[in-house]
Amino acid sequence: MEWEGEPLATFSGLAERFEVQVSSISRRADRETWTKRGQLASINEAAQRKADLLTDALGHEKQSKSNAGDLATRTESEDLRAAVTARHRTEWGDLEAYRQSALEAMDTAKKAGNRETWYIAKVAADTAKANLSALEIKQQGERRAWGLDMHGEEDIVIANPRGAG
Repeated sequence: MEWEGEPLATFSGLAERFEVQVSSISRRADRETWTKRGQLASINEAAQRKADLLTDALGHEKQSKSNAGDLATRTESEDLRAAVTARHRTEWGDLEAYRQSALEAMDTAKKAGNRETWYIAKVAADTAKANLSALEIKQQGERRAWGLDMHGEEDIVIANPRGAG
């Protein structure tokens, strides 16, 4: 049955294809104990591709709405993730440059014996370090949300979602 071999097949899609009621498909699936075998990675990929149509690379909701069954193309999904990764690199580089500048100012002030300037540079370096830590936490959350660190090919079984149990 197509249900088993097609991870994105839905009861409503099958009902439309065979010109029957959704309830008929559901009853048959329950009677025959249909299940879907899929890999978590492929299911997550489809969910990510659906989400790619809903948000931009900054995580903002897109103005254009899509149909429930629509998926972003692979290229669209790759482009979005590339934009997120590029933004992460830029954010990290900007903060690291600020931190390096503060450390150099500390070194220059120390060599000049200027304690006040050294202290101001130290506060700037500490602030940069705190911002880098906050950025790391933010980016880890974004990487999870975008599935950038997803690995694993665990099999899962999906039973009839409308079945009696």
